[in-house]
Amino acid sequence: MTTNQRTVSVIVGTNRPCGTSLAGALSEAGHAVYTLDPSKYTYRETLDAALSVLMSQAAADLGGIDRLYCDVRALYDYGRASSFVAGRWMDALDQSLYLCWRATKCAVPYMKDREHAAIVFITHDDQQYPASDTVLSAVCGAGIEMMTKMLASELASSGIRVTCVRADLTAAPEEIGQVAEFLSSPEASYITGTTFEVGGFSVRKEVMA
Repeated sequence: MTTNQRTVSVIVGTNRPCGTSLAGALSEAGHAVYTLDPSKYTYRETLDAALSVLMSQAAADLGGIDRLYCDVRALYDYGRASSFVAGRWMDALDQSLYLCWRATKCAVPYMKDREHAAIVFITHDDQQYPASDTVLSAVCGAGIEMMTKMLASELASSGIRVTCVRADLTAAPEEIGQVAEFLSSPEASYITGTTFEVGGFSVRKEVMA
């Protein structure tokens, strides 16, 4: 990417506070921002098509994609593992792990020739501090963190970094967005395959343990 080009940022998850906040901050910073609200799409097929159109449009307008953010920091239903029907498990996976994977798959072809290309996933911290009734978000979050490591290794040869932000309920959307923005910036060019934690409540839980 040459220096006279605008940074092209795609945000998947603008139906969530952090995604919305991040979109506003990046727009103010001069980025060309493209967004998608996945809650508008009921079926995988329509979501897949929307993601494909979004990525191709962003790339067509300015020659490629520099940054991809996926905000899946959502509250899933509370309950124990045995209390959910199969459909609810599938819904949770679609809204989190599958969404991150599919967005990445659609974006990567347009990121390979970009300097400082980066992908950031944003998720809850239930996988780090699981409770008996947070099984959906804990399992999905753990999957996203592992996918972060695997994708970072897989995409390193293409010059694409992959990181994850794990945030608890006390973290403000603006704070989470600032961490995500840093991780995707040239200043973090040596950081990849890592999950960063945001939130004072998580720190307090460690101290109290």
